[in-house]
Amino acid sequence: MILEFDCGNTTLNWRLLTAEGDSAYTGTSPITERTFLAFAPFNEVHAVRGVAVGSSEWCRDFNDFVSQHWQLRVQYVRSVAQGGGVTNGYATPSDLGADRWAAMLGAFNDCRCACCVIDCGTAVTVDYVDDDGVHIGGYIAPGLSVGHRALLNAVPALPSSVLNEMDEFSPARDTLSALNKGNIVAWIGGVREMLTHLPCTPHMRLYVTGGYGKMLCNYLPSCVIWRPHLVMDGIRFALKSP
Repeated sequence: MILEFDCGNTTLNWRLLTAEGDSAYTGTSPITERTFLAFAPFNEVHAVRGVAVGSSEWCRDFNDFVSQHWQLRVQYVRSVAQGGGVTNGYATPSDLGADRWAAMLGAFNDCRCACCVIDCGTAVTVDYVDDDGVHIGGYIAPGLSVGHRALLNAVPALPSSVLNEMDEFSPARDTLSALNKGNIVAWIGGVREMLTHLPCTPHMRLYVTGGYGKMLCNYLPSCVIWRPHLVMDGIRFALKSP
C-alpha cells in the first residue's frame, strides 16, 4: 500500500491507497509530536509520500519513524516551475506553498480546464489556473479560526466563543452572536471579493478543500466542487508517480 499525507499547520490528513489507487483507509487528526504512531499497525506499506507545511521537527521525527518502521524514505512534494500539466506563476517557484501547488495539480488534472482552488484551513488561499494550466496567481488571508482568535486576543473584554455555522446573518442583538456572525460574514465576504478579481470563464471549475471548506461551500455558488482530499489528490502528479 501507499501512505499519502497532508500535514498542515494544525491538522494531519492521511490515506492508505491500494495498488489500484483505491482508498483503503483515511484519517484526520490534530498534529502532535507523535501523531504518526497511528500508522504503526500498517505493515504492508511500500511507499510514503505527501505534503508537509507545518513543523520541521514533526517532519524530522516522521522521517525517522518511516525509516525505522518500514525502511523507507518519505517523498515530499516541492513546488517547482512546471509539473503535472501546470506552470507555476511565482517568479521563485519554490516560494509557493507545497500544499497550494499540490491542490492546483489535483484540481487541474481532474477537470483539465480553467479552475480556481479555495483552501480553507489555518489560512484561506485562493489560486487560479487558466485553460492552458498556467497559474495566474492567488491570495492568502487569515483563516476563519485565526481571525476569530486574533480578535479575542486583541480585545480581552469580548466573551470567549466557539464558531458555529449559521443559517442567517441579520444584525445580532447580543455580543456573542455579533462576534460570531461578524467573523463568518467577513470570512465569506473576503473570499467572494477575491473571486471577483479572477479572470473567470463560464466553464471554470471552482474547487473547495480544507477544514472549513465544507462550511464555505454553503455560501458559494451551487456549482462548487467539494474535495476534502484535494491536496492529496495532487501528490501523484507532483511526484510523477502512478
